Amino acid sequence: MTRGKQQVKPRSEVFRSAAMQAKPGMGPSDTVLLDEACRLLDRLDHFDQMLTGDREAWASVKWPYEGEPAELIVNSVLSEARAHTAELRQVLKVLDLPVPKAAAGEKPSPLKVLLGGATG
Repeated sequence: MTRGKQQVKPRSEVFRSAAMQAKPGMGPSDTVLLDEACRLLDRLDHFDQMLTGDREAWASVKWPYEGEPAELIVNSVLSEARAHTAELRQVLKVLDLPVPKAAAGEKPSPLKVLLGGATG
């Protein structure tokens, strides 16, 4: 369920493309790290949708068998998002992607925006 938001390309796709341009010829270990970074970005976007109310997955009900009481299970989305952010930071540090510098007056690169070095 989305609330009037326009469909945009997932950040992980934009990031993968920018990372491949910034570091062409990645070896197998860098490719694995890039895959993990993209998965972490997708999960963080999913958590963000839950935190902003765009996705309804805050809680679930575990239905009992044979007369036991029902159990309400509330997800700890915020703590998971923080943990995933820390993990993404570590993966990006090891991946060591070069961040291209933008010329004066040019729009910053998608990689620089995703890594938090500029606003887009």
